[in-house]
Amino acid sequence: MNTGGSQPELYDIYDMWHIPFWQTTLFASIFIGLGLLLLLGLALYLFLRFRAKKQKESSWEQALRKLNGLQPAVCTTKEEGKIFYFELTAILKNYFYERYGFHIKGKTDQEFLKFSFPDELQPLLHEIFSGCLQIKYADESALQKQLIRDHNHAIQIIQQTCPSENK
Repeated sequence: MNTGGSQPELYDIYDMWHIPFWQTTLFASIFIGLGLLLLLGLALYLFLRFRAKKQKESSWEQALRKLNGLQPAVCTTKEEGKIFYFELTAILKNYFYERYGFHIKGKTDQEFLKFSFPDELQPLLHEIFSGCLQIKYADESALQKQLIRDHNHAIQIIQQTCPSENK
């Protein structure tokens, strides 16, 4: 179509239309996905942080809780007596490792007794660790009174070594 001038006009036969990337559906999906991922990560971080604060127990509180979970009265067979003493000595070793930093993890009961403990604890520890040796390794059965006595001695050891404001 000529409008009277000698210059011909060009007619648009192709649409020239460009959508910027940030206005596409793909960008919106990625942006929403990253936002949800960020919120999920933040929620996980806060949950783990709250849980870590909640679980902060002192070494003596952990040991007493684990010792209270042990039931010496339920041990009626040789195998149950062995399991009881393995758990009891593991709790005590872990307590002394965390409380005093003694490098006793992986040590035998006799090696454990060679560490220097306070004088008032020596007889109790020696009684527990020497008395359970026959039960743990020589397949002897434990007397119910011995199980209860050693359990009470272990609790007494923890209570004597915890700081005075927690007694």
